[in-house]
Amino acid sequence: MILPTGVTGFFDSQSGEPPLTDLSLFQKLCYSIAAESGGRVLTFESADVSTNFAYARIKWNGDELFVLFNEHYPYLAMADAIGFGGISFVDRVLLKEAFSPYYSVLETGELNTPIEPPMIQHLNRAERAQVSYWKPKTVGEIVFHYWD
Repeated sequence: MILPTGVTGFFDSQSGEPPLTDLSLFQKLCYSIAAESGGRVLTFESADVSTNFAYARIKWNGDELFVLFNEHYPYLAMADAIGFGGISFVDRVLLKEAFSPYYSVLETGELNTPIEPPMIQHLNRAERAQVSYWKPKTVGEIVFHYWD
């Protein structure tokens, strides 16, 4: 996966601000898809100063699940745990199918892929500086990060 400019949310004067995704649509879809699949949204959190993603915490099939949504590109992932110590990505076929018409749903194999230089070639200078500082090891640690 070649990561697009702005995926981290960091930018400089040369690259300009990255695009923004429609968080209201994401929120509506989370409530709708959760209800249709037998789950319910427990909380919904927007991106903040230390993250580049919003998420919904959903009670689904007896478990809690997090649906993560990149603030700048229509990338979505699922996790069973999130926090400053890391994100534990999971795959859920039914939810992937439900969200796929709207977003690029990234699977654990792709998210856990080690970073190689060609993958970050399009990141802007500010993003590359953050990557150098935080030293993420996987694609998922860049697309869904806890950096400030």
